[in-house]
Amino acid sequence: MSSSIGTARAFLALALGSALFGSMAPSPLYGVYQSRWHFSSTTLTALFTVYAVGVLVSLMTMGRVSDRHADRRVVIVPALVVVLSGSLVFAWASSLTGLFLGRLLTGLGSGALSGVCTAALADLDAASGRRPRAAMIATLAFTSGAALGPLTASAALHLGVWPTALPFVVDALLAVAAIAGLLRGPWPGASRASSASSSPLAQPSWSGQFRPVRRRFIVACAVVVAAWSVGAAFMAFGPTLARKVLLGLGTGGAGLVAALFQVVAGCSQMAAPRLARRTTVQAGLVLLVMSMAGCMGALETGSAWCLGLAAITGGIGYGAGFVGSSRAVTEIAPPNRHAQLASMYLVAGYLGSAASTIGLGALTDALGLQGAVSVFAALLLGGVVLIMVSIRRLPR
Repeated sequence: MSSSIGTARAFLALALGSALFGSMAPSPLYGVYQSRWHFSSTTLTALFTVYAVGVLVSLMTMGRVSDRHADRRVVIVPALVVVLSGSLVFAWASSLTGLFLGRLLTGLGSGALSGVCTAALADLDAASGRRPRAAMIATLAFTSGAALGPLTASAALHLGVWPTALPFVVDALLAVAAIAGLLRGPWPGASRASSASSSPLAQPSWSGQFRPVRRRFIVACAVVVAAWSVGAAFMAFGPTLARKVLLGLGTGGAGLVAALFQVVAGCSQMAAPRLARRTTVQAGLVLLVMSMAGCMGALETGSAWCLGLAAITGGIGYGAGFVGSSRAVTEIAPPNRHAQLASMYLVAGYLGSAASTIGLGALTDALGLQGAVSVFAALLLGGVVLIMVSIRRLPR
């Protein structure tokens, strides 16, 4: 039993990692696409919006669907097929339409996998009866995929090896491996859903289950919105920022800023569980604000060191805020509502980050990059202050 649980965890992590790999791989390539098809910063943020729409549609439907099935693979495997399709569309995109279609498919698959894989990992924790590992594995897979995607794309750009195709072919192969692994044998967490669904009338109402945890859940959502907004800003505009600070920097080198952010975020998430959750979240929020201040300083001084420190600081803050809020949501979720609550949490994160990215793109077209970053930093500071006050009012 323990062997099958370990195998299932590994392939769930691979599934989640492949979704985030495909989601983040285009970040270093947007400069290539912009020079090829001559679209504005607003159009660039529209690509992020299409992705967010796909994610939201999946999150709002698939979590509830998976909670009704004994075997969550009925959602996970089709979602991986959608991720695979999105990667192949991206690999052979010949126009802006192909980019939008690829982003939509990637969003649909990633949204389903984000919530359902996290819930499936929680099921495996319950089946094993050992120390919970769901939050740690999910966040590690999440940021590993998010870091490897832009790293692979940046390497392909630097080496000139099919840069707009190779990263997505790699992601397609990862998705195929995850599908094959998940379909190999029986699902060790099946007893969870069969017992939960056998007596639906005995289950308490959703409103009754949600009311006691509502305040903590709202604060966790606010934290992930702040963290993901900074992360989305680095993914969308990090390469542009790097080329603005370091004149003459190539597209591949500029893409490394986004990769650096994600690598540091992944390392931060591995270290964050060792700290008290409240301390982790509060430190992360402060670092997010410092990161935006560093971006402003880099634009003002043209300092590569300042930009690098901003990416590192932002990655640490992102990881700390994300893992702290994710752990909180995992712990407060009712046993038969894991996927639904995880999906609601991720919906909040994607909605908030999508809105901030759209706003940042519009501000960049209207005020220039420096003005847009200044406004974004001011809004982030105001939001962080409100979140910190709310955290202090929560019972320990």
